[in-house]
This record gives sequence, structure tokens and C-alpha cells, in this order.
Amino acid sequence: MEADRRDGGMTIVEVVVAMVVFAIVALGLLTSVTKSLALTRDNRARVVAANLAESEIGIVRATVYDQIVALPPRTQTVGQLTYTVSRSVSSVLAGGTGSACSGGSVTREIYKKVAVKVTFPTMAGTRPVQADTIVRAPDAAVGTTTGAIGATVVDRVGQPVPGVTVAVGAVSGVTDDSGCVYLNGLTPGNLTVTASLLGYVTPAGATSSSSVVGVTAGVISSPQFQLDAATTVSVRVAVLAADGSELPAYTLPRSSSQAGVVPLLDNPDRTTVTRTTLTGPVTGAAATWQVAAYPFGNGYEAHLGACGPGVAVTTPQGGAASVTLGLAPVDVQLAVAPPAVTATLAGRTVQAVAVGACAQTWTGLVATAADGSLKLGLPYGTWRLTVVGDPGSPTVVTLAAGAAPTPVTLGVTT
Repeated sequence: MEADRRDGGMTIVEVVVAMVVFAIVALGLLTSVTKSLALTRDNRARVVAANLAESEIGIVRATVYDQIVALPPRTQTVGQLTYTVSRSVSSVLAGGTGSACSGGSVTREIYKKVAVKVTFPTMAGTRPVQADTIVRAPDAAVGTTTGAIGATVVDRVGQPVPGVTVAVGAVSGVTDDSGCVYLNGLTPGNLTVTASLLGYVTPAGATSSSSVVGVTAGVISSPQFQLDAATTVSVRVAVLAADGSELPAYTLPRSSSQAGVVPLLDNPDRTTVTRTTLTGPVTGAAATWQVAAYPFGNGYEAHLGACGPGVAVTTPQGGAASVTLGLAPVDVQLAVAPPAVTATLAGRTVQAVAVGACAQTWTGLVATAADGSLKLGLPYGTWRLTVVGDPGSPTVVTLAAGAAPTPVTLGVTT
């Protein structure tokens, strides 16, 4: 008798189909559980972040008004998750209709608007947790018998600079995230306002910016200052060989005023070219100068004295830059020239005068040796060399970078 087909069990195809269906259902269930767990974890993290934000707001409300400032992002670990808390501050007029540095009447109340933002690594593209508050300035509405200043500080591209101390006599404050600071209760008149921040300089290279501002009773005066993070520029002056290496046997020159080697930084942004004179040592075969320079967008050109082509210097905000200004090596040898039969060669001074539009004079830093020799470095260009106090024939030389030492013989008649 033939067996019932139903007693034969499941075929291999049916088993495979069943396993596929089970896998799909299990995967869906697993995905749902995973998303549920992630959502729960995110909700728990957002609750912690909200608590951190409210805690920061509480700190702000308990802080003296003048000390409410923006803070850089800082981290705080709760459980096994690290949160980043940041605080920004801006000064606004009552009603939030404008900045305290936009001018207007001092009878309008001034507030600081504080925004706190908290983020964490598992946010997965969701919005950060934020909290805001406003704090009223004490005695913000001062009537019409005194004036106020709403000063703004910007950098080289017009962006606000926070953290700058702005002072009017004994009254001072710190700029907020919008680069604004509000100072009230000021006696009307022409008052000197000074803005400064460590590591920042003005376009002129000064460490602070000052301006005389007219303060009128009942009015907010709105001066603007410009400061930016200084670039530390190192300028090295050295006598260079043809391969660019330094030649320690050669000496730096002096100018005719005996002021020594004077590197200069020129910036094309300035309407009238202003040079930053770098001071430093005047002896030896090389010297390095350092200056805190304003970070102009197109940088500077470094010159040695007033002669020779400039070397481009890029000036990143708050960064550093270095440049080497090369001198050409000159081997000077004095020799007795007619009508003299004998002449003193040791201890003589050699003078170099620039030929052409560049009117500059350099003299040897040290006197010639006993045999009348002198190893001297001079800026690239054309020079007229003579012996000081001797009418002998001068010698004209043209010096260029990458050349071997130039021999020069100068006749001595006295």
C-alpha cells in the first residue's frame, strides 16, 4: 500500500523558504529593538545634556554682569559619555531689536543674551541641546545726564573679536561674541578709549588701539577698533654662499649712521608705506630679529635696508613666519696705489654707497686686517666701494644672489 504523502515531511525547498522567512522576521525584529535601544540611549543622553545646559544657565545667572563672558568649548563626562558645553554671549538692546553697539539712546535697557549649547558623540545628526537666557545690565537706563559707549572690535576681515578689554579711564569691559562691549555712566566730553588683548596688535603693529571718542549725554557713542592675532615674524640676515649656506667668516655691515643692519617689513595694504624697523645685534656674520606683526591678508615684503628686492612673507593669524635675507660675500683687498710708495692698510674702513635710486650708505663693521683684507657682506645690488678718507679710485660692483664671493681691490694712496 502506498504511503501517505503527508507522512514524508517537508521538502528541502520548503525548509529553505521557511528559514528565509524566519531570517527576515528576525532581522526586522532585531532592527526594531536596536533602534529602540538607540532611541532610549539618545533620549537619556539628551536629558543629561539638558541638565548640563540648565546648570550652565544657572551659573550665568549667579555671575556678576561684567564677568558674564563667552567661554571656549569644554568637556564633561557623565557616565560613559563625554559632553561638550559651549557658551556664547552678545549684548542687545531691550526687546532684542539691535546691538548695544549700534548707537541710540542710553535710556534703553541693555541686556546680555547668553546661549548655551551641549553636544555629545552619539547625536547621530540630531540637533544639539540648547538653552538661552538674558541678563539685564545693572543701571542700564541711566537717564540723560551721562553718556555711554558701545565699542566694537573687529579683525582684518571685519569679523568680531571677543575677549578684548576696552577701557575708558577706570571704567572697562570685555567684548562679547559679537565683538561688542557696553560702557555706561560716562561723563560727557572727549574721552580716550583703549582696546587691547594679549597677543593681538593693530595694523600699525601696536599692542593696543586708542581713540578719542566724543561722549554726549543721553547718547550711545559707537567707536570701532581693529585688532588681530599677531604673526610672529622672524627675520634672519646672513651672508650666503652660492649654495645658500651661511658664511660665518664674513661680517655684517653697518649703516652710515652706525645703526647696524636694519631689516624692514613693508606692507602694500597701507596707503602710505610704513616700515617696521627691527632692532637687534649689529655684530657677527648673522643676526635674527623677531617682531609681532599685524596679519595683513597679502603679508609683507622683507627688505634689508632700503635696497634690493623684497622677499615675500606670509602672515597667518596668530601663527609664525620666517624669512632669511641674504647678503652677498665680498672679498675686499687693499693695495698701495700710486703716487703712494707706502700706505697703512690695516685698520682702514671700507665704505659702500648704493648706485642708482636707492641712496644708502654702508660701512665696514670691522676694520681691515693687518694685510688690508676684509670679508664683508652687502645687500644684493650695485655698490660703489671706497676707502674712507682716501681719494683713491673707487670700484663699482654688482652683487647678485647665488654667486661666489666677489673679489674687490681698492687702491690706497694715503
